[in-house]
Amino acid sequence: MEPKEAALSILLPAGWIAEGGVVRIDPRLGPTNSVGAKIDVTVKKDRAGSIKIHWLPNFTYQDPRPLMGLFRVGSNYMGSMERKPLPELAQRYQQRAPAPSP
Repeated sequence: MEPKEAALSILLPAGWIAEGGVVRIDPRLGPTNSVGAKIDVTVKKDRAGSIKIHWLPNFTYQDPRPLMGLFRVGSNYMGSMERKPLPELAQRYQQRAPAPSP
């Protein structure tokens, strides 16, 4: 059972570990991501995470280009995080990901 608000329950094999739970964003940081609760939960077989599933919270991001230079990449607009290109990370992911089938 999710410990903070009993927002969800997961059946796990004996000995597995569940971590995390409901995350609420402070509305003073901007209204966009504070509208609803976020879920950030990890279940794993052992402390090392040899087998792991991680449900990541759903955050809203903003592309700053249409705002005509008013906000820098990495800034916070109404609670939306600004997009930051990570070409090296994208390239490493593309090298590991299987090619799409025709």
